[in-house]
Amino acid sequence: MNETGDAENARLEGELSEVDREIAEDSERLEHDKARRSEIEDRLEHRPLVIFVNTRERHVNGQTISYDGLVRLAFDPVPTGPNVAFTITYRRGPHEHPEGIVAPGQTVPIKDGEIFNVTRTDRS
Repeated sequence: MNETGDAENARLEGELSEVDREIAEDSERLEHDKARRSEIEDRLEHRPLVIFVNTRERHVNGQTISYDGLVRLAFDPVPTGPNVAFTITYRRGPHEHPEGIVAPGQTVPIKDGEIFNVTRTDRS
């Protein structure tokens, strides 16, 4: 090979080494960013959400809440008896179900600022 070819090969090998170094740096940065994203997602998932139950602000952990959990947040002590029942409605819920009714035994996803109305009703 001639001098010009040798110089061109050396230049290209240098460029290739530089690209390999950049790829390695980008891979390290990507792994760091993935770990950071996962940490933020975990913090989001475990932070308390603010909901309103019968107009009272409540802080709850988790992404869902049960019918029984809502009754306990609404009444302390919880009324009992053979004819005691509760009707639970909600609004400003998650995009998939922004409003609705929570049935006994049901668990529903929640979001910050969601409003629940828990009403005691008597079965006849």
